[in-house]
Amino acid sequence: MLNPFEESFFDDEELPEENPELTLKLCRLARVAIDWISTRVVEPIRRSTEEVRKVLDIRTVDGDPASYAAILAVDSTWTSPPLELVSGSIAIIVAGYIVATPSTPGFYGVSYVSLGRVGYDEERFSTSIELRSKILEFETAKRVLERFGDLVELAMIDGPMPPAVMYRSFYSPANSLDPLKDSRKVSGTHLASYVATSLLRLVDVVDELGIPLVGVVKRVSSRFLEPFLRSRGLDSVAEAVRRSNDKTLMSYVLRPGEYVVLGTVKQLLETYLASKRKSLFDKLRLACEAGGELEQKLCRFMERTVVVYYMPRTDALYPQAVRLDIYPVDRVEEVVSYAMDDSSHTSVPTPIDLVDRFVRMEALSIRRFHELMQSYATDLDTLIAIGFTNPQKYYLYRRKSRYESTR
Repeated sequence: MLNPFEESFFDDEELPEENPELTLKLCRLARVAIDWISTRVVEPIRRSTEEVRKVLDIRTVDGDPASYAAILAVDSTWTSPPLELVSGSIAIIVAGYIVATPSTPGFYGVSYVSLGRVGYDEERFSTSIELRSKILEFETAKRVLERFGDLVELAMIDGPMPPAVMYRSFYSPANSLDPLKDSRKVSGTHLASYVATSLLRLVDVVDELGIPLVGVVKRVSSRFLEPFLRSRGLDSVAEAVRRSNDKTLMSYVLRPGEYVVLGTVKQLLETYLASKRKSLFDKLRLACEAGGELEQKLCRFMERTVVVYYMPRTDALYPQAVRLDIYPVDRVEEVVSYAMDDSSHTSVPTPIDLVDRFVRMEALSIRRFHELMQSYATDLDTLIAIGFTNPQKYYLYRRKSRYESTR
């Protein structure tokens, strides 16, 4: 059996020859991009780093790092780009897990493989795939913890905790005993209500086991610090955060071994939405003040989940701060203490790095899937329907895996 943590390389196909004129244009564009990032983001932060440090409650971890006998890490991914066929687009979603122990990856498995299909509306398709993947992740974590709860001492999910907070339906959790099944009836942003339900089902399990639940956020888009910085008179830094994100600022402000707690998810959302998206702020406030049992339960979760940034002590390929969403709040120092000393060269906790490599989907996988579809098609009419709607883009599914872009 192949080791899922070893890289595979396919040398049977050559990369296409580069267009010299396009390469020249890209060189010029790269200079423009670097100039914009340097002047609009990096310089304002660099000039005010010490001022920002003074207004933040920066902490260090005292004592020996915390350790866990076994850590559950869950991730999902999907094929990108999707198969763009004459009859519509198809993507494959995969969710998997690893139970990592201190010396080895432990054991692992692929929990769900799902198809995403759409005949129109690419924006809704993209949203549907993203939200369905979160449902699969939460249901995976719940199922593994119910089976191995006596072993696992910490559960980690790849992504924010909670996700989908910018969709109105997230604040109205679906009344469903099987969100995985029931969510198949809806698509687009409506899936966010089932994401909330799956999350609450997982929270019930971690509460029963008494273990922390942590979201590891790699692709940070939040700008929670912008209103805080403006209230402290640091407008130029706030503008740099608006043009980038919180992670950019924290990557310059924090030093190895330091961390900062920005606040609870509920506090941060209320402050941000009140100034940026008033209608969504009203939806959140209504859910927390006058909502039903599920809405109240969701609000309590957000009140007990905190957003933390830390700078790993370990060497990294690209040094950067890491965001953790930690539940419950009284386990923060314990979790951060562990993460400080067990972050990989990719600047994330090692179990998340392992599970990411385990469930990754290469472009080669969707090519194989398309070839299987063709082999099962029994007539010419079906073959027409599953043909590429834009055959010129066939090269997207034929790249060498070492150069492929994966989530």
